[in-house]
Amino acid sequence: WKLAYPRPYADTVRAAAQAHDLRPALLWAVMRQESAYQPEVVSWAGARGLMQIMPFTQEGQCEAGQAPCAPGAAFVPENNIRMGAMHLGAYRDYYEGDLELAVLAYNAGPGNVDQWLQDPNVADRDDLLRLAWFGETREYLERVMLDELVYQALYGE
Repeated sequence: WKLAYPRPYADTVRAAAQAHDLRPALLWAVMRQESAYQPEVVSWAGARGLMQIMPFTQEGQCEAGQAPCAPGAAFVPENNIRMGAMHLGAYRDYYEGDLELAVLAYNAGPGNVDQWLQDPNVADRDDLLRLAWFGETREYLERVMLDELVYQALYGE
């Protein structure tokens, strides 16, 4: 199990988690799903690195003085983890502490999540997940939250 659920960049993950009031296990779970711990990966949509940071996310953080601006900076694991934690923490704050909504937004974007929440057929979380447009996002949430539980069970964090 520990081979399938490693804790790469442990010091950076713990520091980023603490800085953004997140659990390290959640960051490793997102990293596992986003890149399978591969720092050089680029998605079909252009997301980069371990936490799959989109260029516009890096640009926004750069303009705010919160992230490095160099184009290749998103491939540096320490930078990427910090940017991902900042991004996930911002979504958690936007959704008033709701980590599931934050994880959905991390994958599908807050505009989509907000539209799903405004659907008159959405009365509860089950409706939200059933009516979310992207099956990938429903599965992503399930995998990330399950991976976080596995990390917690394995390492007690």
